[in-house]
Amino acid sequence: MENTAFELYDLESLQKWQEGEEDNSLRMERLRRNLTLAMEELTPVQRQQIEMYYFRHMPQKAIARELGVNKSTVSRGLARAKSRLKRYLQYSL
Repeated sequence: MENTAFELYDLESLQKWQEGEEDNSLRMERLRRNLTLAMEELTPVQRQQIEMYYFRHMPQKAIARELGVNKSTVSRGLARAKSRLKRYLQYSL
């Protein structure tokens, strides 16, 4: 697997990026590509909840109703899914 993590020792480039001096299009493309890979790391239920919440813009209550679970179950599932995605993507920039 290709290492897409930001070069740890390239602090000057990181600083320029944080200050908005660099074009972010390549990093955004890499992040989009890695998000697709990261979504595959989720459980099917987590993936479904993420898709419903972020891509279909459904509130948690509606997701819970559609899946036949409690709202708190959806809330916990989304929190776990976001945590997994964050761990997977944290070095993608």
